[in-house]
Amino acid sequence: MIPAYAQVEREAVEAHLVREQYYPVSGLPKRLQHCRLEHAETARRIYQAMTEELDRQMKGTILNYFATEGGAVLEWICPDDQDDDIED
Repeated sequence: MIPAYAQVEREAVEAHLVREQYYPVSGLPKRLQHCRLEHAETARRIYQAMTEELDRQMKGTILNYFATEGGAVLEWICPDDQDDDIED
């Protein structure tokens, strides 16, 4: 899918950047700067509902996997001058 681009006059750029737009189904803002606590709670509820439905469709394997493998994913960047080995 190709993103939609808008042509904006130079004088209207600031107004274009601060406008609030929301996804129609979830009601979540399209721009991170407009996100508030209630949006994070909505996203959490959507995630939980999607995970539960996926678990139902996959006959209980998803939530079981989260319980045995953990539900968190961590990512970090190591500077080039450090070893690649990470100690526990």
